[in-house]
Amino acid sequence: APIGTGPFKFVSKEVDPADNTTDLSVLFARNEAYWGGAPAIEFLEVKYFNDTDAVEAALLSGDLDMALGIGPLTSSQVRNFETKHSGTFETIRSDVFQNTVIVLNTGMAPTDDINVRKAIIHAINKAPMVEEEFFGLNQVVSQLFPKSAPFSDINLFPQWDYDLEKAALLNCPGYLERRLAAIPWN
Repeated sequence: APIGTGPFKFVSKEVDPADNTTDLSVLFARNEAYWGGAPAIEFLEVKYFNDTDAVEAALLSGDLDMALGIGPLTSSQVRNFETKHSGTFETIRSDVFQNTVIVLNTGMAPTDDINVRKAIIHAINKAPMVEEEFFGLNQVVSQLFPKSAPFSDINLFPQWDYDLEKAALLNCPGYLERRLAAIPWN
């Protein structure tokens, strides 16, 4: 069994008998010989949960002390802990390191046409989506990785911003000509 040189030592693990590969829980014990000083916590148990509702229930019941990482709770659940349970729970967020992306299949029509892809991108207003779906916990991005990701603090050009006029021009050839023709010039 692995021992490790960090603040905790491996003690045991419980494996899901259904697949014999998924670790349901892993138990670690304080490493009294840790070079940085023994941690205050005697035991650390890492548990597997197969959905966010189970994580939320375990936190609220006291069976779980902490949820860490990307995705153990939905944005709505995080907001709920911040507002309804702020006296009991503390939520700490780091910089956004993961994006929610919309993927377009560029190998098939109609999205094999760059102008159709540009029209789609210009037609999507990401700001209200981030605010309403992610409760403002994420940020609007214009590239695959957030700027807080390693080596991603760059500005890519051109920026494909929300612009329905551009989307209409790209999606409907002749749109501008029809609009100009409809304007009374006298």
